[in-house]
Amino acid sequence: MGEYAEMMLDGTMCMSCGEYLGSDNGFPTPCPNCADDFSEYYEPIPKQPKKHKCRTCNKRFRSTAARDQHERDVGHPFKARESSQ
Repeated sequence: MGEYAEMMLDGTMCMSCGEYLGSDNGFPTPCPNCADDFSEYYEPIPKQPKKHKCRTCNKRFRSTAARDQHERDVGHPFKARESSQ
């Protein structure tokens, strides 16, 4: 496959007209001018929720509660947040 086609498939360029969109997002994307043409077929992929890293070992978790539980269970030397009371 050509470089130009590859850039259209990874979202660097518009999937219809080839206008430069910037950094790739991993899937074909229409530019703002062409988005109306694809409105009935195209629905953008929602962004993934932010991952929370363990402050010691950098393991990633979906929630801060899971991260805090991991830090407590593994016994990382990180001191838990102190309340402001």
